[in-house]
Amino acid sequence: MTTEAQTPKSETPAGGRWVNGTWTPADQVSRAEADVEIQSSSRGLTIPIRWEVAAYVTLITVALLLRVWGLGDRAVHHDESLHGFFAWDLYQGRDYLHNPLTHGMFLFHIIAGTFFLFGDNDFTLRLSMALFGTALVATPLLLRNRMGPAATLIAALLLTFSPALLYFSRFARNDIFIAVFTIVLIGAMFRYIDEGKNRWLYVAAAALALGFTAKENMYIVVAIIGGYLAWRTAPELWDWLMGRIAIKDFTREAGFLLLVGALTLPLFAASLSIFDSALQLDLSASDGTPGLATGEPEAGLAMGVAITTVVILILVGWAFGLLWKPKVWAISWAVFALIFALMFTNYFTHPGGIGTGIWQSLGYWLEQQEVNRGNQPWYYYFIITSSYEFLPFVLAIGTAAFYAYRTGLFAWIMLGAAATFLSVGGYFSFNVGETGDTPEVLIPTVIGIVALAAFAMYVRTTSFMRFLLFWSIITFAAYTFAGEKMPWLLTHVTLPFIFVASKSLGDIIMHVRWRPSLNRGNWLLLAGVPIFFLLLWRLIFINLSGDFGSFFTLFLILATLGMMLVGQQYLGSRIGHSAAWGSATLVIALLMFGFTFRAGWIASFVHKDVPREILVYTQTSQDIRQVANEIKQAGVLTGEGKGIGLSIDTSDSFAWPWHWYLRGNTATLFQDLSVAEVDITNDVEIAVINAKNNDKVETDYAQGFTEPRRIQHRAWFPEDYRGMTPKVFWDTIWDRDRWRGSVDFFIYREISGEIGSVDSYVYFDDSLPLSPLN
Repeated sequence: MTTEAQTPKSETPAGGRWVNGTWTPADQVSRAEADVEIQSSSRGLTIPIRWEVAAYVTLITVALLLRVWGLGDRAVHHDESLHGFFAWDLYQGRDYLHNPLTHGMFLFHIIAGTFFLFGDNDFTLRLSMALFGTALVATPLLLRNRMGPAATLIAALLLTFSPALLYFSRFARNDIFIAVFTIVLIGAMFRYIDEGKNRWLYVAAAALALGFTAKENMYIVVAIIGGYLAWRTAPELWDWLMGRIAIKDFTREAGFLLLVGALTLPLFAASLSIFDSALQLDLSASDGTPGLATGEPEAGLAMGVAITTVVILILVGWAFGLLWKPKVWAISWAVFALIFALMFTNYFTHPGGIGTGIWQSLGYWLEQQEVNRGNQPWYYYFIITSSYEFLPFVLAIGTAAFYAYRTGLFAWIMLGAAATFLSVGGYFSFNVGETGDTPEVLIPTVIGIVALAAFAMYVRTTSFMRFLLFWSIITFAAYTFAGEKMPWLLTHVTLPFIFVASKSLGDIIMHVRWRPSLNRGNWLLLAGVPIFFLLLWRLIFINLSGDFGSFFTLFLILATLGMMLVGQQYLGSRIGHSAAWGSATLVIALLMFGFTFRAGWIASFVHKDVPREILVYTQTSQDIRQVANEIKQAGVLTGEGKGIGLSIDTSDSFAWPWHWYLRGNTATLFQDLSVAEVDITNDVEIAVINAKNNDKVETDYAQGFTEPRRIQHRAWFPEDYRGMTPKVFWDTIWDRDRWRGSVDFFIYREISGEIGSVDSYVYFDDSLPLSPLN
């Protein structure tokens, strides 16, 4: 019997498919699949709702404490000082206009609002990020119907203690905002697909607008969601192209794709600048172009083309929206446009912000792609992820391998193709550079990523897990391929891995029948896994000195490990092999969680001011805070207050974070002594001089000033991981002695290279009634 014969006559125009053995019309497929996923994740353990509520209250409370405790203690980072100072300008009633260098305007408005409510200091500078980082812990609840109760709780737990998310929830940058808006957008997508309520479309529109006004990472998020939905709805879109269905009959998945695409289409207009050479136009000016801001179109024809393109794309979006759901589209567009306009125009005081927000947001960062800021190697995220976010990363890889095993040959073919092409791209990147812009690197890398995407979309699992795998793979690939690689971008790389890991662990917890399995000996397995790994660790680093004792120790370790593996197989036959492997996975996850907690605690509270962490990257010294306090104290004691005379040498970007710490000071002279003539005035009472320029001022400050004190301005992590080659990589794999350096860093944060730094000299007028603090 053919499928057509089985299809009911009431089939919707968009068709349908079989779900759990039942033919389901297309407009009900998503809800039916969600029901199957929910049912499949709730066969075992049941969590009482009061326990869930208590767990979430506890996690949110712990998350808040971790994010606000000592929030103002760390010296303000260079980037934080930029954000804080310009937000302070807004708070003071002065203008700060959109500049894509510092990303969207949301950060500046929310920090300015915090200053208005609580005053301006180092703590309030970071307070909104801490609150958003706390709110992030609750966002998995939007996906509870898809994930199940256990997986949702685990996601909240991992979001609470993730080293990257914790650290950058305590850091005045935009990335934690994007993390929240991303999960809200994804939650709204699946809620709309499952429930069909228009309010989720309005939530999605708001999340999109807030995301684009926060940071340009939202372009990547939209591309990933759009790619997933386009893949899922490809047959339906084809039917529409062929005229077999109307837009108004789109399923919820296709409708959500239309909404996201129509709202954001104008924001992708600047991608036309990729064809500048062919068009012989300058649609997005390169860095340093005279008279033009980076990413700005040239006046004249280029500006006309840019405006025309944006207008056409807005009209195209409206045409699709009106053909779909006119009222819903109009409301969604109004929500999106109002938020976007409010943020970029500084509440309608600078209308030109709409233009820079639409065009330069993308245009600037397309131009920066070639700049390769940070100059990190292509394998950077493998290094930093394995140092901090190893728990979700390892579990996500294990999850992919498990579903590949379940799927069969096609999955292994896709994984094999991906491994082959990515290895080819990686090999050539070692030989032709690390930018990834040569055909030898680009072509095999893109093919490998497509193969991984195909694996994610066709693997044998639920549609929600396919999305999570697709999201993880494409996110990691996008940030690896992007020119700029920075530690704060790890927040975006980590996020999808956390959800994959949480869903997998949650499914294990909910599927294993714990009481019968424990009665049959599963507790032995739970206790044996840590012992197994301790013995494995001992085996890896055993010192075979050639005497009988060392070989006997080796024999005992191997024999014990062998017996434990046999015991695991025996227990698997008693409690079920899936339960046995699932239980072992939970114990491994618990062990990794201990190291994860430790890594996050050390990075955020122990090494917060010291770049012994890749996550810290570069950091302002506490010396700067100390001198800033001395300056403040001098102003109080002299009665000059913020009018005390100061001179700051700005070479090597030393103006930051001094602009933040000296905000409001009315007698501060900022000058670059590396290029300018030394200007010593009688009004200067305290001077901060770059160490490399100190010889220029020693004579001038010899009389009337104290002996200069050398302070550290900023320091940075020694990036010894650079310069990796295939030979170095394989030599490291096979040489146990080389492992010790990696292990020492992973456990003890011991680094082989020296922490780099740049210093200053501080001069105090010897008539000040204050001695520099020690």
